[in-house]
Amino acid sequence: MSFTEELAAFRAAHPDIRTVEAFVTDLNGVVRGKRVPIEHIAKAGEGALRLPLSTLGLDIFGQDVPENALALERGDPDGVMLPIAGALAPMRWSEDTAQLACTLVLPDGSACGFDPRAVLASVVARAVALGFTPVVALELEFYLIDPARPAPPPDPLSGTVLARDQVYDLDIARAFEPVLGAIIEAARALGAPAETAICEFGPGQFEINLGHTSDALAGADHMIWLKRAIRGTARAQGLDATFMAKPFGAASGSGQHIHVSLMGDDTHNALASVPGQGVSPRLGQAVAGLVTTMAEAMAVFAPHANSYRRFVAGSYAPPS
Repeated sequence: MSFTEELAAFRAAHPDIRTVEAFVTDLNGVVRGKRVPIEHIAKAGEGALRLPLSTLGLDIFGQDVPENALALERGDPDGVMLPIAGALAPMRWSEDTAQLACTLVLPDGSACGFDPRAVLASVVARAVALGFTPVVALELEFYLIDPARPAPPPDPLSGTVLARDQVYDLDIARAFEPVLGAIIEAARALGAPAETAICEFGPGQFEINLGHTSDALAGADHMIWLKRAIRGTARAQGLDATFMAKPFGAASGSGQHIHVSLMGDDTHNALASVPGQGVSPRLGQAVAGLVTTMAEAMAVFAPHANSYRRFVAGSYAPPS
């Protein structure tokens, strides 16, 4: 289905939508883009929606990074925002607004080498060329917080500010059901297969799981959409949300868990152990690869100063 056809079907199903938030995701996982009146969003399908390529390389504060030479150093050229198929969806927390997730390509239509989505696409293509299909399932931890100050929110039923560990506490989960339930519905409306919601350790900390998918690129898209649903829904209900690795020094940190399998041509998980034969050689190779690249990978998995506050001896994120 072309974007023109997708847009026509969407407008017929959602006649109240007036504005579309078209965005790409930068190297820090921050979405950046434009608010476009829906009557003008058709230009996205024509390659006429532009955004500076340097948008992808901004730091966490939204500043250009001279060292990456993506902005003024090269004249700050535009890239083209191309819609992701099926990514036009209503934002449940905003009655008249939809989102359109895009990928940023070069003006000639070729992939942008520093678009994180394009990088992942190239990795998946390499796996497929080797005869493997990556299967992923992602989980996201976050804190709901008081919007007026950096602190846990009050229990909606008792009014008491959350202050204790709450792991798997169903009473807390039930108290926050209005916002957690709305988050899951909003995520699903965006196309992200949100499943289980649980209380994590910290006061006001929760985790939402996404379903397994054999499309790793879609799995990454779903995680971004889930983050948007969490923050948008929380704010619509008088709260806020943070995904910082360690927002509170004395409380549990937050992480994103990525479960990965490699399915071979015979639909067998190449990383699974064989009964009676111990650890799969492929799994051993995968672990060895992770160990070998761990130093470089920390730039991705722990990109900010706050990330290192989460590494605490004797915790679930130990420093060694």
